[in-house]
Amino acid sequence: MIETLKTNWMRIWKEPRDAIRDLTDTTTVAITLFLVSLFGVTFLVDHATTSNPLDSISGGAFFVIVLVIGPIVGGLAWMMISLIVFGTSRLFGGISTFKETMNGVTWATIPYISKWALLLPMLLIFREELFTTSTPLMDESMFLSLLYVLFAVLLLVMTIFSYIILSKIIGEINDFSAWKGFFSVILLPGVIFLLLLVRVILF
Repeated sequence: MIETLKTNWMRIWKEPRDAIRDLTDTTTVAITLFLVSLFGVTFLVDHATTSNPLDSISGGAFFVIVLVIGPIVGGLAWMMISLIVFGTSRLFGGISTFKETMNGVTWATIPYISKWALLLPMLLIFREELFTTSTPLMDESMFLSLLYVLFAVLLLVMTIFSYIILSKIIGEINDFSAWKGFFSVILLPGVIFLLLLVRVILF
């Protein structure tokens, strides 16, 4: 498993179409569990940088929640994304099986998981202020404040790259363009968002 991850981690970044062509039928349960769990943990920590959880719970409780709930969140998100993409890709002539879609989504979590390249230094630099409303050290330091903004922008860029690579992978396994892959990913969430927006505007 480790060797497969090492060999293909950067391939997913550089050549997602070629990589997923080799990986779709060779993805093991162990690799899926590892990547999906790490995706969930990464999502919770990433989300916590803007939701200030340490305002209401202790650092220890937050740590336990991330480790215990993170893999569950990752599994639910993985299954939901796979179901949505499998269904919407059919609207664009998709040919992948549900298993191929799940495996594609599994490997597409790598760019998001790679956010740890930013989250780890952020944890070391900002510590608990990363998860609280009160930020006295950042408030007193223009350098730290600008550094935080830079990290936030880079995290956003990595999120965008995650969507781009997922779109390319979905395009490859369905034998259509990355643009159709992109619309397969965002179609249902986009429709739901628009419906909610219309409801807010009207009512």
